[in-house]
Amino acid sequence: MKKLIYLFIIMGIVSACSNTSQDQKTTSENSFTDSLLSTLTLEQKVGQMTNLTLSTIATEENGKLILDPKKLEDVFINHNIGSIQNVISNAYSIQQWHQLIDDLQQYTLEKTTHKIPFLYCIDAVHGTNYTLGSTLFPHNLALAASRNRALLHQIGEVTAMETRASGIPYNFSPVLDCGREQMWSRLAETFGEDIYLVTELGAANIKGLEGDDISDGKHVAACMKHFVGYGVPQNGRDRAPALIPEINLREYFFPSFQKAIDLGTRTLMVNSGEVNGVPVHASK
Repeated sequence: MKKLIYLFIIMGIVSACSNTSQDQKTTSENSFTDSLLSTLTLEQKVGQMTNLTLSTIATEENGKLILDPKKLEDVFINHNIGSIQNVISNAYSIQQWHQLIDDLQQYTLEKTTHKIPFLYCIDAVHGTNYTLGSTLFPHNLALAASRNRALLHQIGEVTAMETRASGIPYNFSPVLDCGREQMWSRLAETFGEDIYLVTELGAANIKGLEGDDISDGKHVAACMKHFVGYGVPQNGRDRAPALIPEINLREYFFPSFQKAIDLGTRTLMVNSGEVNGVPVHASK
């Protein structure tokens, strides 16, 4: 829990000690985070780790976003929610994104007792697909046919730049599932069935998204997903159970995530289903 809360807090903080070494910055950030955590209630900690969709606090009327004051209070004050994701129905202009995020951030910093900046998250899975006028790319299954690491790295850079320009620092991408169930409705989001290809192209994309420093205004935090076995549901439906022998799990599904971890990828999204009868969220 502590590590997850650390992510949500640090993502919204700009270090005041840019001339210090990385080790010193890490020590300072850890100290600040420990101090802040000590002031939070259990309910506030749970809230900070909870992510809701935009529709829980806003509506759309004639293409205009309208924030609901009562829902804002319920979400950010009563339930201490730490992050919001995606859109209600349409892509937004950069100006709309900036206005929305500025309004939410101002509300969070002024109204909450802990003053932790909220985090906006986005599924920019084939380019910055929720921003009008952005660069869109083919889905991963098509990109995998290129066998081109450099291309995936460049796509990650472009996506990161345009996502960050929209005011969003965190992207729920890339999909590192090994796509071996053709009935699965999200197969096109994978880099295909070959785990070597998935591992290499996924790693290249992550490097493009995160760069060397996600605080430079040009990169975003990436998210390796969905750990693990998400792409082989027995019935082909999304978030459905999977049965995977352990030797296959380790040989064909772990490597892409292991490499992403070795790269220092900032976040991970867990499989919402179950593997071999155990819900992954409940698996130690």
